[in-house]
Amino acid sequence: MTGGLSLLAQGVDVSQLPKTCVDMPPRLRASGAGPVQAAIKLQKTPPKAASMPRDDPAAKAPKAPGDIVPRPPARIAFLRKWPADTLSIRFLPGGHFTRQLRARVIELASEWTQFANINFSFDDAPNADIVVGFKPGLGHWSYVGTDAQQATEPDDQTMNLDLSLEELTNARFNTGYNQGVVRHEFGHALGAIHEHQNPAGNPLRFRREETYRYFARFGFSRDEVDRNIFQRYEENSLLRFSTFDIKSIMLYHFPAELLASGEPTPENHVISDTDKDFIAQLYPGRYTPGTGGGGNGGGAVERELEVGGAALSGKINKNAVDTYVFTIRTEGRYEIRTQGYTQLRVNILEPANLQVTVTSPDLVNQSIIHSLAAGRHRLSVEHRYPGGVGEYAIFVRPIS
Repeated sequence: MTGGLSLLAQGVDVSQLPKTCVDMPPRLRASGAGPVQAAIKLQKTPPKAASMPRDDPAAKAPKAPGDIVPRPPARIAFLRKWPADTLSIRFLPGGHFTRQLRARVIELASEWTQFANINFSFDDAPNADIVVGFKPGLGHWSYVGTDAQQATEPDDQTMNLDLSLEELTNARFNTGYNQGVVRHEFGHALGAIHEHQNPAGNPLRFRREETYRYFARFGFSRDEVDRNIFQRYEENSLLRFSTFDIKSIMLYHFPAELLASGEPTPENHVISDTDKDFIAQLYPGRYTPGTGGGGNGGGAVERELEVGGAALSGKINKNAVDTYVFTIRTEGRYEIRTQGYTQLRVNILEPANLQVTVTSPDLVNQSIIHSLAAGRHRLSVEHRYPGGVGEYAIFVRPIS
């Protein structure tokens, strides 16, 4: 997993590269070719977000439940690290959008904030840093890090997820893959680039002529394949990079016939341990690299709860403490509540002087009902007994 401040100094004209990472819906299938990369023709100088050209063969491909097509590599991306500690995120209505889909995407995207010392505020602000749409037919894509600041109008998307709620939740579809799409695109939003362009210990060796022919079917010129598939970063051009990680969520699946090894790359659905370490080094202060997990697994964890949104699932490991932050927009009475079969202790950390009463209606879960002022709040969750472990869920909701 890699990130950097500049592109390869190998004659690449930055102005001629797309400003986005463009992926296609995983359910697309190219006519008559079986499961293939639904590659998009690169747009040379898009003013904002690149979209799927109308003449792309994938645009006319049939869609069917369970069709699996690897996400295609798109372009040489370079890292743009966010300087802020909180990113505002807005979801646009229309297309696949539903409130339930929004809640599921929030849950998946927030996994990154367990390891990166940065918070997501899903406040739908007009001037949000990241603007997510769910437009059908435009594929999956995201600006990389602060490249999103090129979007100057309130409704300018910086990310598109061509996914419906059913595709994230219904077993008829490849839900693991589709959930990986969300994790992957939010990895780009934080500044991560594609793993196949990692210069450090990268074992991938492409069969050049086979690869040219493969992507030519989808409109890629040889030059575009050179830049977007074969070309890698130079180590001295990167701010942070880790040794090549075959399990990275940022690595695409390449079919066996394109690789000299004759072995395909895996289809990765989850954030790998190396991904966690990388993003923790890029945004340090929340998670300790090398611990191999977090709150759900090991290091310090802090996740964003959406007030009135879906409950977030958690897992307490031995002697672990999970922390959560949430934003109250309107002063009033709210309930903080856990769900599950694990005996927990919930503590309000911020505001530090807030005195609350914690009840346990079922002798297992915790409930706090209290008047909360507008602003940021922080709480911790731990097992009630030293060394205890278990799974749980937690939510915050207004009390009318």
